[in-house]
Amino acid sequence: MRSNQLPATEHTSRPWRIHEIAPDFEVEDVWAYRTPGAGPDDFPIMLAALRVAGGLN
Repeated sequence: MRSNQLPATEHTSRPWRIHEIAPDFEVEDVWAYRTPGAGPDDFPIMLAALRVAGGLN
């Protein structure tokens, strides 16, 4: 397991809707990325920043 890679249980143990929609969904990789100062609801802000920086199409 690489340094930022997490065990699959970090995904499968959460009550996410994907478990209802696709119960046979297979987790291939679960990763953690440091986002200093960001909270759990800041994902849209992080995506916007990546787009501005040219990291997303």
